[in-house]
Amino acid sequence: MSPTLKRAVSGSEKFNRAPARFEGTFLDGVNLRLLEEQRDTRGSFTEVYCDTWALPIVPAQWSIVRSVAATLRGMHLHIRHSEYFLCISGSACVGLYDLRPASPTKYESMLIHVNGVEPVALSFPCGIAHGWFFITDAIHLQAVSETYADYKGDDNLGIHWNDPELNLRWPEEPKIVSPKASAFGSLAEARAKIEKTMSQASSPAMDRQFQPSA
Repeated sequence: MSPTLKRAVSGSEKFNRAPARFEGTFLDGVNLRLLEEQRDTRGSFTEVYCDTWALPIVPAQWSIVRSVAATLRGMHLHIRHSEYFLCISGSACVGLYDLRPASPTKYESMLIHVNGVEPVALSFPCGIAHGWFFITDAIHLQAVSETYADYKGDDNLGIHWNDPELNLRWPEEPKIVSPKASAFGSLAEARAKIEKTMSQASSPAMDRQFQPSA
């Protein structure tokens, strides 16, 4: 278990790295926040998001997702919107790979183990490829900073989950992967798509995450 670490970033911004078990490199901009469950005789109450937490996402849409054991969703890559993931019940592994050219952890990966017993809110900015593997039947809460209705093809890329360049050691072979995800291309192809997209269009989120600093 990694210790909780709070580090001042700028002004009131803080990263709260919760005691979630992870493997690999802790990617720059990733936020893990251990949520506090308040219990009484009626049950419990847990805050899952607050705009004062300075997370790397301003949610535009929330969804509840159910997955059966041994399902893998991903790997997805977005260059305009950020995401939030919270395992409510069951257990899962989240795989991340940093594709941001300006990031100090560029081309590094991490695998995070989460469960519904010790709820840890995971959030990360655009430019980080991500996939969820569900060890057991699970329910998770997911938020995105751009609504699904606004998704465009250039911002909804995919990478095959077992590409060796990702360096993600999933706990076991997935039994259920969607046909679309099974057909995702290589990490090298995703890099080429990013370069093409960056040469054709731009957005504030892309500029912040993808343009190398001078």
